[in-house]
Formats: sequence, C-alpha cells, structure tokens
Amino acid sequence: MNQKRDASSRIYLIGPDGRQAIELAASRYDREADFQELLAMHPALMDGRQMDPDSPRRWLLIAKEASVPDAEVSRWSLDHLFVDQDGVVTLVEVKRKSDTRLRREVVGQMLDYAANGSLRWTAAFLQEAFAATCDRAGVDPDTALEEFLQDPDRAEAFWQGAESNLRAGRMRLLFVADEIPAELLRIVEFLNERMSPTEVLALELRYFSGGGYSTHVPRVLGRTLAAVAQKEISGARTNARRMWTRESFLADLQGRTDSEVADKVAAFLAECESHFEVTWGTGAQTGSFTPRRSSVSARGPISVFSDGRLDIKSSWLNDSPAAIAWRDRIKPRLESMGWQQAISSDREVTLTVPAAEWLPRAEQLFAAITD
Repeated sequence: MNQKRDASSRIYLIGPDGRQAIELAASRYDREADFQELLAMHPALMDGRQMDPDSPRRWLLIAKEASVPDAEVSRWSLDHLFVDQDGVVTLVEVKRKSDTRLRREVVGQMLDYAANGSLRWTAAFLQEAFAATCDRAGVDPDTALEEFLQDPDRAEAFWQGAESNLRAGRMRLLFVADEIPAELLRIVEFLNERMSPTEVLALELRYFSGGGYSTHVPRVLGRTLAAVAQKEISGARTNARRMWTRESFLADLQGRTDSEVADKVAAFLAECESHFEVTWGTGAQTGSFTPRRSSVSARGPISVFSDGRLDIKSSWLNDSPAAIAWRDRIKPRLESMGWQQAISSDREVTLTVPAAEWLPRAEQLFAAITD
C-alpha cells in the first residue's frame, strides 16, 4: 500500500516481551482508492462503539461505488453504501486531507446522494446490490446476512425495514478522511444538530506504519451533546406510531409539498374515496392512505404518502382467489404504464414513484386499479 510519511508524529508498538519498541510514523495515502478499499475490507474501522456506546454499530457492506439514481438515471456513484444491524443505511464518502473537495464540495455531493437515495433506493435495490457484492467475494448472501444479523428470523424483514428507514429519513451520512479539517467538522456538527432523524458524522482515520506493521486510529466526530440530545428526542418521537386521518393527512401533505402537488394528491384521494374504502396508515412521521375493497382483500394495490410519493408492491392482492383475480386484471394495465418492476417480481419488492412521475398519470393510474 503506497503511503507518504509525516515526520511530525510517531507512535510506538511494544511487543509482549516489552523489549523492542517499533516506531510507526504517521503516513498518508497516495491514492484514495487504497483508503476506500481499506474500509471495504475492514468496516470495523468505522468504530461503531464511538457512534453508539450503548449499542455499538456493526456494518454490512452493501456496495462499493453504489449507484444513486436521479429520476430514472443512475447519475452519481457513492464511495460505499453500508447498513447497520438495525437496518439504518449509512452513506460513506472517503477523501484525503489533500483533496480540496473535502471542504465544501463533498458536503453538497453527500446531500445530493442522501436526498435521492432516501427517495429512490428500495428494498429490492439494497438486496440485489448486496447479493452482487457477495457474488464477487464468493460468499452466499443469505448466509452472510444471517451471520451479520445473528438472528435468522430477522432476515426476511430486514431489507423492507431498511427501506422504511430510508423513507422516514433515518439514515447516516459519514465523511471519512485521514484528517478532518476544522471547516468540515463545523459543517458536520451543524447538520447533525439539525437534520433529525438523519445522523451526520465525520470519521478521522489516522494511519501509522513502520517495521512491516500498520496501525489505524479511528476518531468519530460530530456527536455534540446538542446533537445527541436531539437524536434521543427524535428517536422517541420516531418510534411512536400515529393513527392518521383524512384531515391530518391533508394537513401534512400541504406542509410537505407545494400547492400544485397537494391539490392533485387531494383530488386523487377524493376519486379513490368515491370508488374504494380508504384506510389510513400508522407511520410515525409520514401519513399514507390505501384504497382497498375489504370484501375482496385486506390489502390494496397502491399506497399514497403525505410527501407525495406512490408505492406499488409485488405482494399486494394475494390473500384470496378474488384478490388474485383483481390483481391479474390490474397487472397488464400497470405494465403498459412502465411499472413492471414491482409487479413482475416473485419477491417482496416495493416500487416507489415520486409525485412528479405519477401525478401526471394519475387519471390513467386510477383507471388501472378500477374495474
């Protein structure tokens, strides 16, 4: 591994016999690729105990150079995508101190990734990216996930839980460098105190080498007392489920979206109410409604959320022969609209469609789900 030496700092490694002190000098990477590969091979270097002393975080690598879509196009590439044992997706950007982008540009990049990934990454994307990573490593993905979770009963719901966390904004943004500049640290602390429930942290990973040895010293930054207190308050609020109503849904919708989107979603809701029973969600932070027919199925073909997005699930309408018949009538109509991803898969898949993409076709969508 290529590195440059910094003569200003030394640490010493003393063996078990206490006789020899091996001098390790502070070093710097010539290439960011070496730095990135180190984290992929040894994710424990992102010291999870410093992030959460009461419940140390553990890491599952989903993908290196993970694609981040913008609309229908994979526009960006994130250095590393991890998820912790609670299904909290963690976005990692790695830069050397010598990279001038570490100051401000990387912050804008990360916010772009977070904004689009939280909306467009799905359980299916995370699961498939993890499977591809395991395939390259010659590892069985199901076995790797069960070993990571240490509970085989959690594996089936794990990916859907990760997607739910993304939709609620429960995610972690981690800036990694061999030395964190003061300017970046102040931005991280500012964002971490105000971006609830998203956690924003920096990891300074100092590197020392000599005598054939290397030592890596992680230091997690950004967990100010104010940020910790805010996350605890947010966590208490986030964990409390809420029974939504028509009135609370519309109020939240108007607060989250512009007037044009709010009006169009409200009009779609009124159409659904005229033809279906509408059930209301219990999300802690985001309202939702689902049009359904209780005489046919306990489920509905779609759900609409108070942030404007639409969800279509592969598992809908399979709990009775009448439900399956309804689903089979709907399928070709949705396929003609280009939404095959969520209806052609045999696995549990949720297709999330942003408001800007489904509202122009709201009339066609309503016709598709209505006999």
